[in-house]
Amino acid sequence: MRWIYFFSRVVFICNLFYLLALYIRLAPQVPEVFLTSGIIIMGSVMALYGTVLINLSYGWLLLTRKKLKQYVPLWLALVNFLFLLTQILLSLFL
Repeated sequence: MRWIYFFSRVVFICNLFYLLALYIRLAPQVPEVFLTSGIIIMGSVMALYGTVLINLSYGWLLLTRKKLKQYVPLWLALVNFLFLLTQILLSLFL
């Protein structure tokens, strides 16, 4: 189950890009550079799908009565879950 720890870290990094992409979309003074499109794709698309998948994996672990902290640090699971809630709320209201 090392893949879930690795994937959790990747999703966390994508979620940081999500915050950066949100800032880029809302702040009109950001100059257009070639990195901007990559940040927006990684932040908007990969973070959304990755966060949903990793939280489904967490839910599966909890349903099978396995301890989540054996596979992933609890702070990482909590932060990824909070990012999921944030993405859902922002996609509904923005």
